Amino acid sequence: MSENFNQTFGVNPPIIPSIDNTISPGHEVNKEDQNRNDYREEGIADNTNLSHRYRAMLHVKNSDKWKTAIGSAMALYDSLGQKSIHLIFVVTDEAVKTLIDKEKSNTDIVDSLKASLAHNSDDLATDILGLYNSGSEFIVCAHSLTEYNIDAEKLFSFVSTVPHGAVELVSKQNSGYAYLVF
Repeated sequence: MSENFNQTFGVNPPIIPSIDNTISPGHEVNKEDQNRNDYREEGIADNTNLSHRYRAMLHVKNSDKWKTAIGSAMALYDSLGQKSIHLIFVVTDEAVKTLIDKEKSNTDIVDSLKASLAHNSDDLATDILGLYNSGSEFIVCAHSLTEYNIDAEKLFSFVSTVPHGAVELVSKQNSGYAYLVF
């Protein structure tokens, strides 16, 4: 295969320095190689401007995927360390129903029913609260709330809203958050 490559181009491919700045033997180091990180924002290469080493965004859009999303979040905390990772749950579509606080929904029979149906068990609400207490953020798409006729005031108090979940997803990905979808 390398013969075909060399025949196609007539020369050996150039040697490219690796990500960690090591250079292949025989490759001269020049100023361009040494300064190729100059195009990155200051501090990104060594994470000095980040409060957490790792950042992940868990997009939950199906209520039946909450257990999997929570399990993944707990695995991330266990494997990487709670203080090393920042987790954000971005909740859209029908999964927003799960964040209705049963205590707040008791004043409205429809909201109470939505909350009861969304919470398969009290364990789910307990797990969500536990993740919040561990430092996770929960963001809900206001457009999804409107679509499912849910008043934002009926959600758990620690949940924040954004106008559109899609915009939040793109914004966080561009800020360096890993994207996990459930």
